[in-house]
Amino acid sequence: MITGAAGALGSEIAMRCAKVAWIPILLDRNRQGLEQLYDRIVQEAGVEPFLIVQDIATLNPQDCEDVVSALELGPQRLDALVHCAASFEGLQPLEQIQPDHWLNQMQISINAPWLLSVSCLPLLRLSPEASICFISEDIEKLRGAYWGAYGVGKHGAHALASQFAAELSNTSIQVLSLNPGPMRSGLRAKAHHSEPPNLAADPGVAAEKIVQLLARKIKALSWQVNLNELGS
Repeated sequence: MITGAAGALGSEIAMRCAKVAWIPILLDRNRQGLEQLYDRIVQEAGVEPFLIVQDIATLNPQDCEDVVSALELGPQRLDALVHCAASFEGLQPLEQIQPDHWLNQMQISINAPWLLSVSCLPLLRLSPEASICFISEDIEKLRGAYWGAYGVGKHGAHALASQFAAELSNTSIQVLSLNPGPMRSGLRAKAHHSEPPNLAADPGVAAEKIVQLLARKIKALSWQVNLNELGS
């Protein structure tokens, strides 16, 4: 299952999962984007994805129960949960952030990933080799000024991944915090306005490495992984 599946990285992960005969479970609030991705996956990979139209920013315990119930009736187990959903409104000082934006960002970065992860643990435990992956950032960079709620949220998600990794270390579930490095996306464009688009890598490069980690074709030496250090 991939949250933010209609986004730049999420859609590429979904496509590569389908091409290795996994059934992608696509979760996003963007129904049109999901439907377009569904058609692309069916056409290019011959696999029918499982669609869940859900806004992570409003996800609550009942929503999670509904998601789990749908998966129990469909795929019946979960091999991976990849938290790709993200929101970024641009660089700004903390004092200028609107309260609703701050709360929304904490929901997307921390609250929803925790809630969805714990709700899906029973299904993940049914897989012989499951994964929970948090898409991270260069955490040191985000210690700087003006990264606002996004920066704080990513630090929180990093801590959340650390605790999950420690608590699940003796199980079949690997927990990873993945820094994909600079890649072309609408989110990056909001922070790097003057950067030529072709300077950052295609998100498909990171997606390929992520799927190899999920399939255990690449062994992660730590719960923290910088994808650029894994080589091609």
